[in-house]
Parts: sequence; C-alpha cells; structure tokens
Amino acid sequence: MLKFIYRMAFALILMGVTSINTKAEEPSIEVYGHIISGETAHFQIHYDANGGTGSHEGPLVEAGGTSKVSHLSETGISRQGYAFSGWNIKSDGSGTSYNEGDHVTLNSDLTLYAQWSKSKPTDESAARTGDFSGLLLWWGLLLASLIILTLINRLNY
Repeated sequence: MLKFIYRMAFALILMGVTSINTKAEEPSIEVYGHIISGETAHFQIHYDANGGTGSHEGPLVEAGGTSKVSHLSETGISRQGYAFSGWNIKSDGSGTSYNEGDHVTLNSDLTLYAQWSKSKPTDESAARTGDFSGLLLWWGLLLASLIILTLINRLNY
C-alpha cells in the first residue's frame, strides 16, 4: 500500500499538481495554477513580449470557453524601435496569427507572442542621423546661382 501511495504522489508531481484541497466543500486539484473542480478545467492566454519588455496573463476561462485577445495597450508590453504587428502562437511568426480583439476558444493554455517590425525613422530623426541629401542639394543650387550671376555680370561689362 505504501508503494502505491508513493507512486500516486510521484505521478501527481509529474502531472504538475501543486496542491490538493480535500477540506473544502468541493475538493479540488490545482495543476500549474489552474483549478480543476470535478470535470471543469480553466485555461488562459499568456502574452509573451518576444524581445520586448513586459508580460500579461489573460483571464481564466472554462475549457471550451472563449477569451478575447488583448489589445497591446492593455498588456503593458512594448519594444523600443519596433512597431507592433499582431500576435502569433509561434515566436517566429510562422504559426496562427491573431489580431487584437479576436475571440479564441480555449481547450488548453495558449501563449501568444508579440510580433514586431522595425520602425522606420521619421524625417526629423533621419536629419539627425547624418542624412545630408538636402544639404548637398542646397549647396548645388547655391553654386549654380553663383555661376549664373558671374556669367551675367561678365556679359554686362
């Protein structure tokens, strides 16, 4: 009998059971933070910053229920120098993509990875990073104007 108890305890540890509550009115088992009471399991969406900062957990939903994909502004997730382009079930973007506000049916936990695209610099920031094309054009026009004025001046004498 003792071997059976040890085997059951080891099996529960392998399954990720973190606590068993037998003193409550309705006994429950907690697996990775999700309460299973009788036949009902609860799942949630986990949001990964995928190179950015922050993280977010969606609300717990009963198995088979739907959860709304959070808007980036609700998650506290950000990434400097990048624009957010959506959520995906794979960090490299090769899986199923979801948009903010989509509804997802949950039968297990789901991790959504933020997808990012490099932000293009604004005209103002380009001028500060060494883009001298405008300056070169200005000097070219100034030089052409001086040449024309010199030619006009010589023709008048």
